[in-house]
Amino acid sequence: MSFALGFFLAALLNLIIGPIGWRLVLAAGAAPALITLFIRQFVPEPARWVAVRYQGTGVTHDGVLDTAASTFLAIFAPRIRRRTIVGVLIAVAMMIGGWGTLTLLPTWIHQLLGPDRSALAVKVTSQCFMLINAGAVFGYLSLIWLTNAIGRRWSYFLIAVGCAAANLFMFTQTTTINELLWFVVVYGFFAVGGFGIFAVYLPELFPTRFRATGPGFCWNTARAFTAAGPFVSGLLVGVFGSVPKAAVMVTGIYVIGLIAIWFGPETRGVPLRD
Repeated sequence: MSFALGFFLAALLNLIIGPIGWRLVLAAGAAPALITLFIRQFVPEPARWVAVRYQGTGVTHDGVLDTAASTFLAIFAPRIRRRTIVGVLIAVAMMIGGWGTLTLLPTWIHQLLGPDRSALAVKVTSQCFMLINAGAVFGYLSLIWLTNAIGRRWSYFLIAVGCAAANLFMFTQTTTINELLWFVVVYGFFAVGGFGIFAVYLPELFPTRFRATGPGFCWNTARAFTAAGPFVSGLLVGVFGSVPKAAVMVTGIYVIGLIAIWFGPETRGVPLRD
């Protein structure tokens, strides 16, 4: 929810400052980094993690010295490795599918408006991203209920199907800016709101001692792959000749997540492991 709020405020910032220059938008976007000082000072470590981390021996149950390196390597141990791989794959699918098409959206807006309306394109792009994140809030709220009602794996599967459908509809069936502005709320519900599943599922895949390391690795490995998204998306536009065709190709990545999720465990109702 906080992510959607931050993304919404970033779009609002672009709406206000964007017409002046993108450099000022990026400079202003650095200001929230100061919040980390408050977090480190006043937000406590989870008591459950502290109890496991500082047992007094400095040695894990496997007899290995408890260091940062051993904690990281533990997520690749035989009994955990499969969960780590599944976590990476489902995150890669969701991120590339979401961010890969989001990076195409500003270019497509420029094309829909035409070359003589670039100033308006900044405004419309900001409005689209604000609406996308408004939709994402409802996506997160729905997942709070859905993950408990039908389980984590089915929730991911259904939200990924929704992401693919929303991508395909938006880039193949909307032909005007007004149609786009109406539909991006639905797109945001799935493409950005779907990320909420990771806040529930990824931590439940790992024991307490590396409950941050495991999800962090899955999430940031996916981010590393997704970093190539703008470059790859641009290449796809050049190869296929249009933004909608490139978006359809990017949407195919969701198939990986739709398959991989069934190789992970269902964690609904399963007590967290220490």
